Amino acid sequence: VVSSISEALPPPLDRAHASVRRCPFALLPSGHDNSLGTVLTQEMDRFNSLRAVLARSCAELQRAVKGLAVMSQELEGMALALINNQHIKPTHWRAG
Repeated sequence: VVSSISEALPPPLDRAHASVRRCPFALLPSGHDNSLGTVLTQEMDRFNSLRAVLARSCAELQRAVKGLAVMSQELEGMALALINNQHIKPTHWRAG
């Protein structure tokens, strides 16, 4: 289950591929920053941070299940939630 989650993770978001039509990060004709670009940058950073934490958690859980790492309480809770088909809400995901 964890490997399928890891494989399904999308690649990190990149500013260069954020828009096909026009660049939301370009300055406005008035010379000011585009507020859409600012918000989009912040959201992309938050998404990439969450994605990295999720990928790291999945890798740690895979190692712990194989016996290559210590199974922490958070990892055990994550494993039990996956086995029981429940929602996973590890506390370290919220901090990322």
